Amino acid sequence: MKNSLQRLLLSFILVIILLHVQSCTKSKVILQTPRNRERNLPLQLRLSWEFSKNPKDYTFEIFLGEGQELSLFTKVVGQTSVNISDLKPATKYSWQVVVVSKNKRRYESQIWSFETTNPPLKPTNPLPQDGETLVETPTTLTWMCEDPDGDKLTYDLYFGEMGAMQLLASGLSKPEFSLDPDALKSSVTYFWQVVARDDKYAQTDGPIWSFTISKIEATPIESSIDGK
Repeated sequence: MKNSLQRLLLSFILVIILLHVQSCTKSKVILQTPRNRERNLPLQLRLSWEFSKNPKDYTFEIFLGEGQELSLFTKVVGQTSVNISDLKPATKYSWQVVVVSKNKRRYESQIWSFETTNPPLKPTNPLPQDGETLVETPTTLTWMCEDPDGDKLTYDLYFGEMGAMQLLASGLSKPEFSLDPDALKSSVTYFWQVVARDDKYAQTDGPIWSFTISKIEATPIESSIDGK
């Protein structure tokens, strides 16, 4: 009798262990990318995860938020990734995936975090200098700019007279631009602005600079007449 009870108790314990192992292993949500605590990420990226069952039979709720504040970002059915955009630069985000079955059973992933890239620093050191009056028409605009993360930068250049600045060039790979001197007029103040962009979709608008081309007066030529 004692042996029978022991066998029965042992069988019961084994069943409990098997049920526990099955519940732990049959439905897992594992976050994949971005990696936990990854930094310097672009402002547009893809969140991906794995699920231990066929995903087509499940709804995936993606929670996302700044810091530790999570809120429902979107829901997808039958897929294990989602694209996100319009993230803020220099911001820490947390995210989590919750899987919902057809019978409303829920499976939660861990909560991971990532940080987005820092934006470029503001463009500085313009040439011509801001507010400068020039006696000669400039042929080149130059400036300086850096990215705190060392990301590759490109530039958009806006140029024009007061109230009429327009995009003059985009995607410049160097902090300089050659002007057409024949297109510039004397006695006119020109305004220009540089927008710096890194390769992770972050941008910084530079200040508006200006320069004036002074009116060049023609110098009279003295002539002499022989015998006078």
